[in-house]
Amino acid sequence: MTYFRSDGWVKSVIGQAVAGAQVYVCSQPADVSYVPPIPQVSLFSDTAGTTPLANPVITDGFGHYDFYVPYGTYTVVIVNSGKIQQVYTDQTVGFTASTPIPPPVTSVFSRVGDVAAQAGDYSAFYDTLGAAAAAVVGLAPLSSPSFSGTIQIVNASITGTLKDGTGVVGTPGQLLSSTGTGTLWTTPAGAGTVTHTGNLTLNALVVGNATADIKVLASLGTTTTVLHGNAAGLPTFGAVVEADITLANNVTNNVSNSAHGFAPILPNDATKFLDGTGAYSVPASSGPTLNIQVVSYTAVLGDANNIVEMNVAGANNFTVPTNASVAFAIGATLTVIQFGAGQTTLLAAGGVTIQTPSSLTARVQYSTVCVIKVATDTWIAAGDLT
Repeated sequence: MTYFRSDGWVKSVIGQAVAGAQVYVCSQPADVSYVPPIPQVSLFSDTAGTTPLANPVITDGFGHYDFYVPYGTYTVVIVNSGKIQQVYTDQTVGFTASTPIPPPVTSVFSRVGDVAAQAGDYSAFYDTLGAAAAAVVGLAPLSSPSFSGTIQIVNASITGTLKDGTGVVGTPGQLLSSTGTGTLWTTPAGAGTVTHTGNLTLNALVVGNATADIKVLASLGTTTTVLHGNAAGLPTFGAVVEADITLANNVTNNVSNSAHGFAPILPNDATKFLDGTGAYSVPASSGPTLNIQVVSYTAVLGDANNIVEMNVAGANNFTVPTNASVAFAIGATLTVIQFGAGQTTLLAAGGVTIQTPSSLTARVQYSTVCVIKVATDTWIAAGDLT
């Protein structure tokens, strides 16, 4: 292995040589956040690398230092009085056998000696300087250069004509596209034909009609009009009418054939509802239902705000379930009538609390009691209790 010499001098900020400075040589990337920096490399004092040299190297009375290392790129750190004075990164030392060394220039365009530029020297190059090049070499700018390969144009202004790979000159609206046979001018694909003559009407709306030509409406619509086709099939603004919405688009299982999507009109009011016939009517009133039981019973969701009749000859229970079992709404009322001779007791399922002012049993036959839900699993008992 061949070792290459590197020389340097350490000076103060006013240019005086600094003797006794420490010069550390590290491989890259180096950690120079503290002294000594790392990782340090091996240094030598000869080209054969047989005599090791301490790292750091100490500068002499002239501030000079030198060392031998293999070909490579290093970080050199100068430390003076225990503090880092300077860090030099990307310091390349030596060269390798594969490092190309350009040969000396012996001629220019096959001419030797003092060579002056001639017009023929530039005939094969694209003239990027225009008239400036013409003034120098006596040539006019190239008016129709021809290229092969890849051309990238960035923020350029082109005058004259630009041809594709077949020599065709592009027209407005065309784009250069790469195809299997080269770069060609092409027209972007689109739908329909756009034509227009004259100026647009002020505040006009531009829409397409049945022939895909441009149609200019004289005015924009308002909040009470929509854009729809008139009898001739042309777009116009007008009020919404029944004919604009067909039954085929609006009939569902939940909407009457005679009403499809329009806002309610008189004689509707707060007491009337739109029924299945499309008419407004007052719904028939209905009272609570009666649920007759002949054995002990646990309430179900349908008992909310209705009446349960306990027609049992012997003692029986009316059980209030947990919210997890039956999710009655807060405020729901369960009304119970002891219709039979057997005494009815209000029974709370596990986890349910029934608060009562006296007891949880009906007083006598035909007594009416109730429970009202006031929290998730909390009820209040009321009525003719013992």
